[in-house]
Amino acid sequence: MEWSISLAIPLLAVLCYSVLLVLVLRHNPRSRLNQVFALYLLSMATWSFGCFMMRAGLPGPRPVFWNRFMIFGLLAVAVLFLQFVRLFLAVRSYRTWVYVGIALYVVLAAANAAGYVTRNVEVSNGVLQYEIGPAVVPVMLYGYLFSGLGMYKLLRAHQQSKDEAYRNRIKYPLAGVVLVSLGLFTDLTPLGRYPIDIAMNVPNAVLIAYAILRYQLLDITLAIRKGLLYSIPTTVIGVGYFLAILAAEKALRTFVGYQVLLVSLFVAAITALAVQPFRDKAQLWVDRLFFREKYDAQLMLQDLSKLAASILDINRLTSLLLDRLTATMHIKGAYVILKEKENPQFHLIARKGQTSLEQEVIFRDDHPLVRWMASHKGPLARHDLDVLPQFKGLWVEEREDLDRIEAELFIPLLVRGELIGMLILGPKLSEAAYSPDERLTLTTLASQTAVAIQNAWLYSDLEANVEELKQMQAQLLQTEKLSALGGMIAGVAHEINNPLTAVIGYSQLLQAMDLGSQVHHDLGQILEAGLRVKRIVANLLDFSRQHAPRKQYLDMNEVVSSALELRVHDLINSGIHVQTDLDTDLPSTMADRHQLQQVLINIINNAQQAMEEKGGPGVLTVTTRRGEDNTILVSIQDTGPGIPPEIMGRIFDPFFTTKEVGKGTGLGLSVSYGIVQEHEGRIWAESPAPSGIDDDGQGATFFIQLPVRESARVDKE
Repeated sequence: MEWSISLAIPLLAVLCYSVLLVLVLRHNPRSRLNQVFALYLLSMATWSFGCFMMRAGLPGPRPVFWNRFMIFGLLAVAVLFLQFVRLFLAVRSYRTWVYVGIALYVVLAAANAAGYVTRNVEVSNGVLQYEIGPAVVPVMLYGYLFSGLGMYKLLRAHQQSKDEAYRNRIKYPLAGVVLVSLGLFTDLTPLGRYPIDIAMNVPNAVLIAYAILRYQLLDITLAIRKGLLYSIPTTVIGVGYFLAILAAEKALRTFVGYQVLLVSLFVAAITALAVQPFRDKAQLWVDRLFFREKYDAQLMLQDLSKLAASILDINRLTSLLLDRLTATMHIKGAYVILKEKENPQFHLIARKGQTSLEQEVIFRDDHPLVRWMASHKGPLARHDLDVLPQFKGLWVEEREDLDRIEAELFIPLLVRGELIGMLILGPKLSEAAYSPDERLTLTTLASQTAVAIQNAWLYSDLEANVEELKQMQAQLLQTEKLSALGGMIAGVAHEINNPLTAVIGYSQLLQAMDLGSQVHHDLGQILEAGLRVKRIVANLLDFSRQHAPRKQYLDMNEVVSSALELRVHDLINSGIHVQTDLDTDLPSTMADRHQLQQVLINIINNAQQAMEEKGGPGVLTVTTRRGEDNTILVSIQDTGPGIPPEIMGRIFDPFFTTKEVGKGTGLGLSVSYGIVQEHEGRIWAESPAPSGIDDDGQGATFFIQLPVRESARVDKE
């Protein structure tokens, strides 16, 4: 046997396919996809080995035997390639074609064994001489048909997929099969005397290996790289280990001459213990040098696990997470989407990296992506959205949202099996796919992050509860002060009533005397003022007493007037002009007079404080009208700064206040809201004031709407 290029090419092809075959069988041999791919590699190796033996001229079977052996492998390649494509793309079509291909393989293999494909095969000076049999055309048609079906499915999948990594997994095997098909075509020409078809098998093997290593065609990249790289330091250390034992044994034989075995075992144990740290360091060196991303990812996972437990601010936590992720794994962009506590929608709360997303992204709880994450509880790749049936019915807007995110991997954030959010990662800067190890690391990180987010939520709720307790404590203190103030007011009112009764009585007695017109006029002023003070004192006593809730038919105008009378003096001193427009034909209603008076005073006090903060003269306008649907409508309008839109929806919440500490408890409007609800009415506010009485276009108006209760009109005295 003389070595030549005609022998080197098939031998190289055999070695390439044999190495790939061993690696595929070692990694998940129970996988159906790996099993079919292994058979495909075995067929390619058989084809190449038959060519090598046919041209080698070794003693034994004649070249015609090895030619037919080679064709057996060639025939199996086509149908196995089609089956591999079906399993790789996870499609059900062409299943019948596979069965047809197996049947045709049996027929054509029998024809090959009978010598109907090639005959009279001889090798002379490295040149193959053969005659084409009648079955060669069916063999070629068979090969091109089933290889063509596989190439067609790969090409369609390549065109339909938008995932660049997935497209690359398809592109390189497809290119390799095209080269093999072109090489086979030369067998029908005079070039068939040379191993051009086998020469095309070598780049096919290289392209398959590249697709596995670079784009994880079968997810065995890590097994290949580690198997090759770890063997180097292990071999070096192993050689040193045995050399040390051998040297120790020779030294013992020379100087001791007996008990060599026992001492050798002792030296071996000591050497093994000494070598172990060097082995660990060598493995660490390999990890850092050749698996830098995985090594950094493990360090990132350890660091973030420690930090996440100590960070109770969600914004800081998510920002730190995305910063470390994008920097460590070299990701173009990353997002965190969390579920809101008030509603089931998922909102984007953090982003990082080279993202083109400008609008806010909101996922409903019935979004297909949310439902898939909640049910499967595992990561989802972008290309899966194109093939999984759950996502075939995506709306146009939903698909546009996913396209705008430019996501490559979706990872659920789960707490006790409940989906609270998603970690969304964009493509890597290297355009490489996320490996299974990286997905496992990211899933672990997502689980720890979800727990940290849950803890942050609980801490936030705890802070809110503590703050609410503080406000309730302050309110209790304020209530005690108001109770004491009420008692003091009652005592002062009684003290005022005694001399006031004398003033009014003597004024009336003096008016009965003939003291002149001027004196009578002055006495009238004194009497009028005294009676006014008496009414105010009576109202203060009435307001400060504890009253059991009791509804009765009343005139709303009288309730409004009594509330204004209590506050009018203070309003005037604050430079506030009071205007009233009370409907004299207002019907009666059944209500608790004291509770409604409290509602009106609360609103008047707020209006006074708002106008005082704004500065300058103010106007308070109180109006009563008969409203729609048989109701009574009371409006209280001020010329203050108004109510900002962002807090309008919270003004009736308990303990909500915009006032400084000590100037308000945040309960006045909340209590007023409850009183009006008890009366089956409505209370609301509008700002700016609808009538536009304020030059600045601000102000606020509070409306109280109460139902009319049918009863006889209250007689006015």
